[in-house]
Amino acid sequence: MAFDPAQVRTDAARTREFYRELLDRVTALPGVEQAALAQSVPFGMTAAQKQVRIDGEDGPLAAWSNAVTPEYFTVMRMPVLEGRAFTSGDRIESPRAAVINRELARRFERRERTALGQTMQMDGRRVEVVGVVQDAKYFDLSESPKPFLYLPFAQSPASRMVLHVKTKGAPEALVSATLAAARGIDAGQPVSEIRPLRESVEGGALFGIRIGVRLTMAAAACALLLALAGLYVTVAGTTLRRRREMGMRKALGAGRGAVLALTVRESAAMALAGVALGAAGAAFATRWLAAFRMGAKNPDVGVLAAAAGVVIVMSLAACTLASWKSSGMEPAVALRERV
Repeated sequence: MAFDPAQVRTDAARTREFYRELLDRVTALPGVEQAALAQSVPFGMTAAQKQVRIDGEDGPLAAWSNAVTPEYFTVMRMPVLEGRAFTSGDRIESPRAAVINRELARRFERRERTALGQTMQMDGRRVEVVGVVQDAKYFDLSESPKPFLYLPFAQSPASRMVLHVKTKGAPEALVSATLAAARGIDAGQPVSEIRPLRESVEGGALFGIRIGVRLTMAAAACALLLALAGLYVTVAGTTLRRRREMGMRKALGAGRGAVLALTVRESAAMALAGVALGAAGAAFATRWLAAFRMGAKNPDVGVLAAAAGVVIVMSLAACTLASWKSSGMEPAVALRERV
């Protein structure tokens, strides 16, 4: 859940005190394993960008950043590969510290030096690299590795912070207790974006994919309507040319149902062939997308069957509608028509 004391005109000192007490109270709640604060959430599109200058590099480097409390790396299951995480000793008056990801560490290693213990210029101050963590996905699942650094909240305070709570059970069960702890400190503090981290991450990570899926669905619906209109026109034109044949069949004793079944069967064969090809293509595309995004999985047979069923039913309806009028023509009328 997100807090922003600046919205109620809380000064910087009181803001820091509010967050310190909030972490103490929430951590003490039954069912809470750990709690941490961070300025942004993964895939939340709110990370800040810093201009970093590394000694020996040509010009500054743009790196994304996140201000966090010391508990953040444990809560988010981000093991520190080299060095250390932040501690309570990283205070405002202490030397500036940063934990960087492997991509940013590679910029130091290009000069044949380890990143740990090195300093870089940021916001007019020297910042020491005290730890290195693994690369992660920050904005999009398909993104390439980005330079990223973490700063201690005590040295880079912000008004808007997001409380991360690691629970022993369902996180929803602790929402009211967490809110009560925050209200107990300051009843007027605004709270927003209360949701499980999984929902937050999936919502941000899959946002672009969902937009693409919805646009594809809209395009597919339009394509289906156009295909059905084309099928109707094709069948109507075919039956129009076969009116004399239908009249002769009826004159020889064939009923309307038999004539209708003949035209629908022939037209449906074309539609079923298209559905079979489309279902095969959809199954292949589904498996490819699943393997690309979240590991290989079998396509949902139920969804494919339902989609194919809808197309088949609508295709049969279009064929039947186009053939119905011609199949009901009287034999004498059909035989008098010019070929």
